[in-house]
Amino acid sequence: MPDMIFGSKTPNLHLNKPDRLDHIYVEQLNENMDILDQMHIDLMALIDSLAPIDSPIFTGDPQVPLADGTNLNSIVNVQYLNNALEVKVL
Repeated sequence: MPDMIFGSKTPNLHLNKPDRLDHIYVEQLNENMDILDQMHIDLMALIDSLAPIDSPIFTGDPQVPLADGTNLNSIVNVQYLNNALEVKVL
């Protein structure tokens, strides 16, 4: 294959981007596919590392904003309320 590249690269993933009249080389398309495949693997690993939506486990000091969005407060769970109020909330 001649040592040619497409006219430009995409700004984010730096994929080969042919100009309208460029010859297209399979090797360059395969390079694009390899980049996209690796991005997919990386994205799936990131998604798998997140807490599940149906049953998340929070660590640290998770906080939520007040209704007006001006402040953050720590999340309180039912067990904490039961202990603090000495009554069963739920």
